[in-house]
Amino acid sequence: MVAYGRHVGLDRLLFNLTNHWTYFSMVATLSYIPLLALLWFPQWPPLLRRFFWTMVPVWVMVHLFMATLAEARLFLVPQALIFIPAAFLVSSRDAAERRTSGRDRILVPEAEDPRV
Repeated sequence: MVAYGRHVGLDRLLFNLTNHWTYFSMVATLSYIPLLALLWFPQWPPLLRRFFWTMVPVWVMVHLFMATLAEARLFLVPQALIFIPAAFLVSSRDAAERRTSGRDRILVPEAEDPRV
């Protein structure tokens, strides 16, 4: 199958890696969420890490060689199933830790006791 004048395989891989529109569309579509989620990869729940290793490497490799990455909507599946839930879990866990540790409390000066 020939799309964008490129055959599936190494020809498509070279096209994907050298096409400047690919990078623009991937960043515009996915934003910073995958990077944000991957920064906290060790804190992900084990089941989500298992889903990541089961799906994302295969998804990326198949699409690198067989699809045109400038059509970045192809990566919305791992975004919706892996990266967005991971970002939510990590950010909500971090917010809960701040609440329990008191790091997010607003420091207000205590009022003087008028009885003293």
